[in-house]
Amino acid sequence: MLVTTVLVWWHSFHLTGVTEWTLLFFLDLVAHSLVLYLLSGLLYPVRGGEVTDFGAHLEANRTRFFMVPLAFRAVDFADTVMEANALASEINILRLVFIGVYAVAFLLAIGTRNRVYHGTVAVAWFLTCVFWGIKALGDPIIVF
Repeated sequence: MLVTTVLVWWHSFHLTGVTEWTLLFFLDLVAHSLVLYLLSGLLYPVRGGEVTDFGAHLEANRTRFFMVPLAFRAVDFADTVMEANALASEINILRLVFIGVYAVAFLLAIGTRNRVYHGTVAVAWFLTCVFWGIKALGDPIIVF
């Protein structure tokens, strides 16, 4: 969650090039924060002492837990389209592919109790974030 949150925050800096902000564009940024907050809350409840078995906790909240990252994918799709329009750039097709692949993965995760599948999705997401972060090392945010 920390890696994903940091990367979303880092990639938001390129929006300094946006000269006209709409309420919808701003609400899209707020939606990213909200979805990440909800996902963190489901993973790590405030009253964490009440959770003694995180596997049982995940299973009890499986539908909600995987619906939130599904919502994150929807927000990311809207964000991709709006950013391309606002920055007068092309839509990143690879980003859309990842959005679609993970949307399907999260939908399947809602319907299965298979912990191996859930773990595979979690590891895949983490690795995607690691590669996203490595790519970000060479991406300048502001080019003069």
